[in-house]
Amino acid sequence: MDYTIQKDQSIFIKTENQVKQTYIGNICYIRCDSYLSSVYLNDGSFVTCSKLLRKFEQELSGFYFIRINHNTLINCKYFDGIVQEGKKRTVLLVDGSKFRISRRKWYKVKEKLEL
Repeated sequence: MDYTIQKDQSIFIKTENQVKQTYIGNICYIRCDSYLSSVYLNDGSFVTCSKLLRKFEQELSGFYFIRINHNTLINCKYFDGIVQEGKKRTVLLVDGSKFRISRRKWYKVKEKLEL
């Protein structure tokens, strides 16, 4: 995959009291809990905002992001591998983060990552 499409592209994230410009290439993953989404960056920091994960998914659809379960959207650029234990599959990211892949999303993950 050609991740140069992410270079110099950014999104604006509205937090409680400010609007932050965030480069798409710096986003490792996004986790959502109810109506609060946390955008985790490659430097270990994160930004929290009240935006649905579905909105992020639509906004980042052309930039190699994939939804792996109900509340997690990952940047394929930071994908490191998949561990399979029986029928349970876990995505590993280069920063050491681990996330379960839902049964329903497995086929899309497999297709997107060309596994």
